[in-house]
Amino acid sequence: MMARRGRIAVLDDEPDWADAVREYLVDLGYDVDCLKAAWELEPYLAREKPDLVILDIGLPGENGIDILIRTDLASDVAVLVLTGNPDPVDRVLGLELGADDYVQKPVELRELAARVAGILQRRL
Repeated sequence: MMARRGRIAVLDDEPDWADAVREYLVDLGYDVDCLKAAWELEPYLAREKPDLVILDIGLPGENGIDILIRTDLASDVAVLVLTGNPDPVDRVLGLELGADDYVQKPVELRELAARVAGILQRRL
């Protein structure tokens, strides 16, 4: 049996992408939960304690930057922000708000997994 490597929440409104990330990370031994909308995050955090949240900046409605500002999420849990926008403003703002790392979509799953492992090694 593989040892638990950490619990990860993936908050992304693209279900195919989120499922691919979940499957890849589960195969590496992580426990992964997928959330599709910003409103799902707070109830999830009330019942689960993830080690890392992979947060899409480009969510419809309340976006990832708004979530970081409103919830102070990065003070409680490691955060890796995803953005499909090539403009560095979202990435820089996410880092300034406490995110541990950022990745621009599309990203190779192996690179994403390496970044996840690095963040969790530093945080756990």
